[in-house]
Order: sequence, then C-alpha cells, then structure tokens
Amino acid sequence: MFQNISIKINLRDSKNQIKMYDVPAASSIPYQSGVWIGATQHGGSCNFNTISITPHCNGTHTECIGHIVNEHITLSNVLINPFFKSLLISISFYIHNHNIQEKYFPSLEKDDKLLLKYNLEKSISPYLPQITQHDVEGIIIRTLPNNPDKKHRDYNIEPAPFFSNDAIQYLCQLGFKHLIVDVPSLDKAYDEGFLSNHHIFWNQPLKNYTLEPSAYPNKTITELVFIHDNIPDGIYETFIGFPNWQEDAVPSSVWIKPLEIRYS
Repeated sequence: MFQNISIKINLRDSKNQIKMYDVPAASSIPYQSGVWIGATQHGGSCNFNTISITPHCNGTHTECIGHIVNEHITLSNVLINPFFKSLLISISFYIHNHNIQEKYFPSLEKDDKLLLKYNLEKSISPYLPQITQHDVEGIIIRTLPNNPDKKHRDYNIEPAPFFSNDAIQYLCQLGFKHLIVDVPSLDKAYDEGFLSNHHIFWNQPLKNYTLEPSAYPNKTITELVFIHDNIPDGIYETFIGFPNWQEDAVPSSVWIKPLEIRYS
C-alpha cells in the first residue's frame, strides 16, 4: 500500500514565511475582549485565535478563473471533484537571452528566468501514452534547482521563474485541467498587470474582465507547493483539500500517491 504524500507548504512563524510584494505574513493571534484573552497559556479558558491570511501570497493556495474576471466565481463552485490523476515532472529554467525563441507578454527582460515549452515537451513526451490511458487531468511541475528554501524564500530579493506563453499554450493543448506548480505564479511578478499566462490557461482574452462563453471556468491553478527530491517523476493520484470559503483563491493542501497500476 502506497502512502499519501503532502506537497503543501506549511505556514510557519511570520519570520520564516514566503515573502511576495508588500503582502504581510499570515498570522494567528489570540482574540481578546476586555480582560478576556483566548489563550490558555495567558489565563484564558480556551484557545480562540483570529487568523489573517492573503491566500495568493502566504503559502500553498488553489485559485479559479474568478481571479481574473468580474464575476464572483469561487473555487468551491469549480473544484467539485478534488480527486484526479496528475503527472509530476521536473524542469529547469533558462535565463532569457536572444537565442530563446519562445515568447511572453509583456516583453521579456534581461535575466528573466523562463520555464520553456521546449523543456515541458522533453519531460512530458515519454508519458503521453499513460496520460491518455489513465485519464490524467493534472500536471505537477517541480522546478530545478529544487532548494528547500522555496518554503520560506523572499521572492522580492530572488525573483521566481515563470512560464513562457508558449509553455502554457502547450499544456492547454494537452488538455490539462489542473496545473500545480512550485512557483508563486505562472506569470512574471511585475508584468504590468496583464497575467497573460493565467488568461491563456483559462482562455480568457487579455484585459477582458467579463467572463467569456469560450473560457474554461472548470480549470484550477495551484501555486507554491514544494515537492521533495525523493519523490520521483511519474503519475500520481492527487487530492486537493481546501476550506469552503466563497473566494477565488483559498489556502489548500495537496496530497499525492503513486498510481497503482494493475496488470490483468
């Protein structure tokens, strides 16, 4: 029997959390009303905390198309079945130079770290028959190098890799419904607000915030996971657990288990 493996990033104390933009760290503090405090260590009758979090930045989270449209679309309305099969692959990034032919909108800049279609194709190609055979709906992407400091990195100091538009178009062509990545975003952190890869993945035109009939609202994106090096590439049973908040993005827990292939 295979064991379930968690690939979520646990929230730590505020000094050791992931940092992005000027978003404050997630916090959990005892509620206080007058002299009463919700902490048994400080004389309270029970532990009674107030939690503050910005899901898109504070840790592992799953989001839906409500992230980029006016309509109030929530993850709980989209991810009806949180159980599916995923392909886990590992790819390296490339530093942008004039020899790279793949595109991104807006324009790429010197030293941008790109995750390319070229590398996705090399890693995915050996698994194409299994993707069809086992009805694989998700893809989990581990970026290399895979340093454990991803779990508490300051992305304001060390900008993250992001995908070329060609790479996301390729994943769409393969029919993946659930994209799970260990970077903070599919897109460049400072991209003039275009979020071009998010728009490509959900088939929603750029700078159009009214949900189009041609869009794919049943797709999800999960960002900021961490996949240890001892977890091999391959096909996995996947489960995404999340609170039933009526939001476009919520904190989530991602569990995987190697697919048990039965032979007749």
